[in-house]
Amino acid sequence: MLYLILTSILLLANLNSSEAQIKEILKSFLISPETTRNEGVTYIGKSYFVLLDYSGSFAPNKDKYKDYLLNIFNDLSPGDRVFILKISSLSETEITKLFELGEKISAPNEYKLKQKLKELKPKIDSLKEVIFKELEKYFSSKEKTQWTDIRGTLRQVAQIKAENKMIFILSDMQEDKPNFRIPKLKLDDKMIQKVIERDKKEDLLPDLKNSTVTIIGINAPDEEKLIQIKKFWQKYLTEAGAKEVKFTIY
Repeated sequence: MLYLILTSILLLANLNSSEAQIKEILKSFLISPETTRNEGVTYIGKSYFVLLDYSGSFAPNKDKYKDYLLNIFNDLSPGDRVFILKISSLSETEITKLFELGEKISAPNEYKLKQKLKELKPKIDSLKEVIFKELEKYFSSKEKTQWTDIRGTLRQVAQIKAENKMIFILSDMQEDKPNFRIPKLKLDDKMIQKVIERDKKEDLLPDLKNSTVTIIGINAPDEEKLIQIKKFWQKYLTEAGAKEVKFTIY
């Protein structure tokens, strides 16, 4: 690789290439830490955030989303972290449950890395079972909360240090609390902007920079209201810094 780089530099110099052209060529030869023999390969774990709606309106639909979530966690690997948070009347004070699947894994090359991951599979599978059991408590729970503070839970997520967060919200997304009741509001552009600006002013807009958000279970009494709710969360989450917002409706 070094020989190719030096040869390219000499060739470009002989051809009187511009500095910009030389830089462009060199970009194609940059050595990645993930592929070099000296530095090896590292699997840097992902951070999963699962937000669970405990409101009465969402309770009847919980079983429909169980398989979706379990399928996501089938792909868990060493170094991954799973945070489970409740969406409730007291979202910002609820205890966050954290499951860590070991440290990040490094190896001299990709083949060795795959071997290490394979060796750790039984341990990871046992940790998955612990997570699945915790989720089972949620899906079988009869607990209900009076209010639904989704933005409060998102502020909790924002306070946890992690890069490229993968956020999964299991909720009908009808935030309902004394000062903000989506079921009662007409969420037109003016109202959506008003909420965003108010949260910015009061330093309540969560910092979700570079995160991806998947919403599972969004629902409404009619099509018009559903469109309003989707539009609100799309704009709100994008303004909060999310790089992608996806909706899954069953």
